[in-house]
Amino acid sequence: FVREVFDSFYPGYGESWPIFHGAIGMTFEQASPSGLLFRRDDETLLSYRQGIVQHFTAAITTAETAARHRERILRDFLEYRRSAVRDGERGPVREYLIPPGTDPARHHRLAELLVMHGLEVRRADEPVKAGARTLPAGTLVLPLAQPGSRLLRNMVEPTIQMDEKFLKEQERRRQKRLGDQIYDMTAWSLPLLFDLEIVAHPQPSGAKTSAVTLASATSGSPLPPAKVGYLLPWGSGTAAAVAEALQAGIRVRAAGDAFTQAGRKYPLGTAIVRVSENGPDLASRLGPIVARHRAEAVPLETSWVEEGISLGSDRVVALKAPRVALAWDVPASSASAGWTRYVLERRFGQPVTAIRTAALRTADLTRYDVIVLPAGDYTQALGEDGVRRMKEWARMGGTIVTLGEASRWATREKVGLLETTTELRGGKPDVAPAEDEKPKSAPAEEPAKPFDFQQAIQPDRDAPDAVPGAIMRVSLDTEHWLTAGLDEEIQVVVEGRRIFTPIKLDKGRNVGVYAPKDRLLAAGFAWENPKEQLPQKAFLLHQPLGRGHVIAFAEDPNYRAFAESTELLFLNAVLLGPAH
Repeated sequence: FVREVFDSFYPGYGESWPIFHGAIGMTFEQASPSGLLFRRDDETLLSYRQGIVQHFTAAITTAETAARHRERILRDFLEYRRSAVRDGERGPVREYLIPPGTDPARHHRLAELLVMHGLEVRRADEPVKAGARTLPAGTLVLPLAQPGSRLLRNMVEPTIQMDEKFLKEQERRRQKRLGDQIYDMTAWSLPLLFDLEIVAHPQPSGAKTSAVTLASATSGSPLPPAKVGYLLPWGSGTAAAVAEALQAGIRVRAAGDAFTQAGRKYPLGTAIVRVSENGPDLASRLGPIVARHRAEAVPLETSWVEEGISLGSDRVVALKAPRVALAWDVPASSASAGWTRYVLERRFGQPVTAIRTAALRTADLTRYDVIVLPAGDYTQALGEDGVRRMKEWARMGGTIVTLGEASRWATREKVGLLETTTELRGGKPDVAPAEDEKPKSAPAEEPAKPFDFQQAIQPDRDAPDAVPGAIMRVSLDTEHWLTAGLDEEIQVVVEGRRIFTPIKLDKGRNVGVYAPKDRLLAAGFAWENPKEQLPQKAFLLHQPLGRGHVIAFAEDPNYRAFAESTELLFLNAVLLGPAH
């Protein structure tokens, strides 16, 4: 079949990504039997051998056809790339400008990611004039007059509009419960998900720039000597550096509030590495780690603080190299577990132990400081005894982190890890109705109302409409340690129909809540029902449990491992949770 299911709207597929480079993108998928012989619904038989032969035939025929028409294909490829340059030279936007923001490491990571995709990226060597604004030196300059400009636009523009006729048809289908035809996510802007500003500029800025390359950060020379130690403002680079430093035996502390030292204000979460706790060779040990992760380390010559908490305050907590367990295998979503493991091990260098979910019932939990539960329903896998053991472990100081559907599971009455609930359409709690809430026949004296067919066919207990992978704004409680390294508002990927009622103040903290309706949708498409119901609802919840924590994300913060700002929230839970 062709054009029935896969819309190719998202540029991250194996066939859509090459299209934006100028290639011919196609996907061939051969049905395969679960065994040597498979009986289909129409009673025909499909053999394993037949599947191999047909897939091989399709692949070889494609290669042969491409070879036979190679000249035409190459000319089409060249013309596509040339036309991209022409369009970039005369379009309404000539350059995209991305200022550094508050986290240089995250800014640099975005630049290198774009270069890895074969795109031209430049960094301003001087301030950049952009209309009435002047952006600082270091601003990324993304010229659209380049062969890969169509892919560039697709990756960085805040939103890519879907066809209006298509959306009207999806609304018609939704009303009849036919299911929409939106195959995958509808927004993916990297600057939004990196929490970086992007400025569309109608003409070349003319600023002096240098090309960004994939040259790796060098191991770096030792840091300048410091009498007291080093301050590392918290962010993506510092989090990765701290994870490695802790594994290397370097002792690190984190500030529980902001302070001003030597005239500079340092935010909550700033890492403090003391010479007295690490020895005189600290500079040579810490230097290569800081350079590798592009973190900033400020030498500390005095412990005197002009404002805010003291460096010796009891609000400065000692970090430890966390021992992390990750639930693996059924019922954990393989995608969620895979994204999470990649983010921990490959992105931030944090070791993790994958444990089959069923084994969590009997595993020695005291060997771990953090247990991460990827999206999934753990009711059967853990059972009442498994949940009880996990609660006891948390009360003794453990940190439980739940993602997406695992957070919904945590709210269930028989689980009781999270003192709130998800919502049905209209805001009703998603729990079994009490006896006095069950439908009753109308009193005989009530006058009859005109029959409303559309209202009559609506379910009594209906879930909210699913959000098809949109990007939404979330307001953060910047006084909570979970938000270290981030500002008051970030953008998150929302995918599904989970809506969490905010937790009461006597039970925990709503660390992240969805923005008001007029600011909620940052990019992509969402139905009216979730746009009405999601504002001011909980995205990130923290509930103390004895000496430990339950930290719940309404959505998967590691979604496809490309949302840097929510990945930092997740790593904060892992690195900072055991210290609080």
